Amino acid sequence: MESSAFYAVVAGICFALIGLLWNVIGAREEWREDATMRGLLSAVYTSFLIPGVMSLGGQLGASSPLMWQGVFIVASLAGIFVNVRFSRSGLKPVGPYGRNRWAVIVIYLVVLLFSVVPGLAKTLFDLAPLQVEGILVVLLLILAHGQAWELMMVAKKS
Repeated sequence: MESSAFYAVVAGICFALIGLLWNVIGAREEWREDATMRGLLSAVYTSFLIPGVMSLGGQLGASSPLMWQGVFIVASLAGIFVNVRFSRSGLKPVGPYGRNRWAVIVIYLVVLLFSVVPGLAKTLFDLAPLQVEGILVVLLLILAHGQAWELMMVAKKS
């Protein structure tokens, strides 16, 4: 699959999941009123939004490397900021994702590295930079699904 096709599919999935999340939030007024749940919902929202935005930038990669690099740099910095802030929020870890939030920050740091120095992808892995970034985006989405699962488990207890 060509990189732009891959990123088109991933962007579609990310934004569809955000739409589903909005529907769930709309049906659960008590979640919007609880500060802890709002924090968890914000974390889940950004866990799909940021990879979705990166995927839109990845679609531009074939015609404009500087464009995808800029999008990935800004998005990875946003991902680092949001996840560091979430880690310091005082919300108690409820499962494997919650206990290993640091992994998301590390993945965003690696995304940033390959965005700033895209030649490393060829040197280290004999892959195109957007292929390596695609693998990292998939890892972020796997962790985002884990985070969404934990949100639902916390919500069940509430």
